[in-house]
Amino acid sequence: MQRSIRALGPTLCVLVISVACSKDWTAKPSQPVSGKLIGTSFTIELPEGMEKQPADADWSVEWKLPGGGAHAPSVTVADHGSESPHPRRPTSADDELTHVSPSASEEVVRKEATADGFAITEQQKSKTYVTAHVVRIAGEKVLTCDAATSGGVVGAVANFDAVKASLEKICGSLKIQ
Repeated sequence: MQRSIRALGPTLCVLVISVACSKDWTAKPSQPVSGKLIGTSFTIELPEGMEKQPADADWSVEWKLPGGGAHAPSVTVADHGSESPHPRRPTSADDELTHVSPSASEEVVRKEATADGFAITEQQKSKTYVTAHVVRIAGEKVLTCDAATSGGVVGAVANFDAVKASLEKICGSLKIQ
């Protein structure tokens, strides 16, 4: 038995490497996705293969990458406009931080105004978690995007900087139609 395993060693290594590499969702091409929440239409660019999750409410929608491993992203778009059951209209990135509420083990690494809202990125100091948060405002319409991934029990997020940049790009692509 031991001889058989040794003989398969190189094959198993290639198999393990190819499976691990296939989990790199940051290399997947993006695809445009359209949606509508409480009358607010939007578009967002998501990594190919993300699947829409069953909705609990008509004011938010979530996508996940199936089989993406422990570091697979989840993306949530929520309506916080005047018709939403959870309306809010932040006036600054600092105002929005009151809703994001980073914990003591997290640090805000990006906080800025954009042409039509705000962008905030926070991460665990241990790099086991990162989330990008974007607010888009158009008249009475307010949409938020949260894209996150975590290492959880497997430790730090691999390729952390690329993952963080990809999450920021996903939420940065949110557009109110």
